[in-house]
This record gives sequence, C-alpha cells and structure tokens, in this order.
Amino acid sequence: MHGAPFALARPTTWGAPQTETRTDTTRYGTATARAWDRLHPRLTRRSAWITDQNAELPILHGLVIRLSVERLPGGRDPHPVWLCSSHPGADPTHVDQLWRAYLRRFDLETPSAC
Repeated sequence: MHGAPFALARPTTWGAPQTETRTDTTRYGTATARAWDRLHPRLTRRSAWITDQNAELPILHGLVIRLSVERLPGGRDPHPVWLCSSHPGADPTHVDQLWRAYLRRFDLETPSAC
C-alpha cells in the first residue's frame, strides 16, 4: 500500500523526519540532516519494468535525506541537497555517514572554481 505522496518541493507533504542530526563542520558550518525512512518511489511500467505487464510491481523502500548547511566555500548560497539510500531503517550514525560520504565524493569530483 502506498502512503501519502512525499514531494521534495512541497514541505507540507514531508511530515516529521524519523531522524535529524546537526553536526558542526569547519568547511560548511552547521550541517543539518533530516531523514525520512521507508519511503519508496512509485514505479511505472517503463524501462526495467516494461517487460511483464501482468506482474505486480515491487515496493522498494529506502531512506530520503535532506541536507542543509550554513555556508559554502567561496561565499556561494547554500541550497539543500536531497540524497537517497536504498538502506531503510538507518540510525542517526548511518545518516551522518551517508551525507559525509556524499560530500567527500562531491569535493573530490567537483572543481573548486564552481
């Protein structure tokens, strides 16, 4: 069964997060991670699911994280970042590991002149 829609652009659809962490960082100031657990995308009969029209589509639960920071290097305006994990049931420690891994990868792959 599907619950109420969760729209990233509409905060009124979010409800209370299951996990919220705040971490002081030297590079970004306070980083706030809010996580909603056991959300799932509504699958459609396209791409990987197009072959068997009679099969019931699976429900793929996961974790959605909204990461916001106080500041960005170079004085740029920080905008929240949405991350998704296929690991439902994450505790606060795992939520922090996920966003830190993302930022580490982002810092490695993105030129500092952006």
